[in-house]
Amino acid sequence: SMFEVNNVPYTRHDLHTMIELMDTDGSGAINRAEFCRGILQVAEEVRPMLIMELHYDSLAYFRGRIDTCLERMQQEHEEIRLFRDAVNDGFRDLRRRMNEVSGAATRYDSANSEEKDGPARSRSEASIYSGGGHQLQE
Repeated sequence: SMFEVNNVPYTRHDLHTMIELMDTDGSGAINRAEFCRGILQVAEEVRPMLIMELHYDSLAYFRGRIDTCLERMQQEHEEIRLFRDAVNDGFRDLRRRMNEVSGAATRYDSANSEEKDGPARSRSEASIYSGGGHQLQE
């Protein structure tokens, strides 16, 4: 490595820590601007302008992350809305079908009852022919 060639003592931990500190955009790699700022900081100590640049870079990075998260949340919200609408449509269709089946069953029962018992009697007529729970013969 460059450190060994120039007889600069270092540890792997120091090198990783230095890279992490220089990686101001959190990409996992150091670009040229990050490297130059890192070297300037080491060479010239901490300058107010450098702090402002690091602050700006950090804000830009986090704004980008927040924008990405916001976009994902909006996409998820739209997918949930579409799913909810599909479920509601399915329930409306199911309710309509159940009402159709219920109506058909009622019509079927009514038709079978008339065939079995003959013409339907009114309630008052049926009560005339019944007494004490016994059906009277006509």
